[in-house]
Amino acid sequence: MRRWLVAAAGLGMVAGAGFGQVLLPPPEKPEGFNKIPPPPDPNTVRLKQAVQEANDQRMADQERLMAEREAEKRRDQQLVNNQYTQEQLLGQLADVQYESMVWRDETGKMVELDQPPMIAAFNHNPLLDGPTLDAVWAVLEDRRERQEQRLIDNPEIVRLVAAGEIEKTSLADLNGLQRMRMLMVKLNLEKPILQELGERGVIDRKQAFMNQIIVKEYATALRAQIAAGAEGMEMQALVAPMLRGQADEAIFVYESMLLAAAPSLTNIAQRLDLSEAQQAILDYARSRLAIASDRSTKLEAMNSFVSTLDPDQIRAFLEIAAG
Repeated sequence: MRRWLVAAAGLGMVAGAGFGQVLLPPPEKPEGFNKIPPPPDPNTVRLKQAVQEANDQRMADQERLMAEREAEKRRDQQLVNNQYTQEQLLGQLADVQYESMVWRDETGKMVELDQPPMIAAFNHNPLLDGPTLDAVWAVLEDRRERQEQRLIDNPEIVRLVAAGEIEKTSLADLNGLQRMRMLMVKLNLEKPILQELGERGVIDRKQAFMNQIIVKEYATALRAQIAAGAEGMEMQALVAPMLRGQADEAIFVYESMLLAAAPSLTNIAQRLDLSEAQQAILDYARSRLAIASDRSTKLEAMNSFVSTLDPDQIRAFLEIAAG
């Protein structure tokens, strides 16, 4: 009987073990065991970061280099395309007759235009008929309104123009020359005249190129005349015309605003809160305007006044002049 009980107990232990019911004590943890891993070594982290940054920079450099190479290829191809197109256009327009803008007085001196050559050339372009010219003038009028606003938004640059800083710029001062060039460009609208006319469908590429031919003849003759009268200072003499050419449309609009405002200068000045010094210059400008009979004298008088105004006053003056 006892043997049967012992055997039965043994079977029970085996069965219990088979069903996971025997609970054994947990194993002892080894000495130094820690559930939370130690923090990473700062030197190792920095090294990994440096390696990753180097790899990222190398990839960025490679991508930038590839982009620059592709851009250079596109530029080179565009130059080839443009040159091919220009040669074609020159061949097509070689025999087209047009009225030159190079006019000379009795002494042989060129008569300078009182508007940008690119605008004046439209009236000399034989490829433009009446309806096309009307469409051109409509776009130019729209550009004028936007150009007036660009001048209003940049009174500091307008003051430099009024003060004659363009003419004072020296070829020897390369930094000053570059700065003035960038300021002039800032006065321009986003798109050149011919580009906007082309995008609007007003003129085609051949008509635009004809305008460029007419302008180039005038510009070449004017540069030659300036250089011939410079007596060894040809390059310096060309600085001011070059800078003005950077923003000739903007300067033309500005000067048109001055001439339009000249008859009302007294009334406009009353709205600008002038100082005593500015009032004295106003009196000088008015005395000059009273005897002025030509465009250049009127502009000189108006610029003498505008150049004394601060930026806020110039902005207010231009807003009034723009109507």
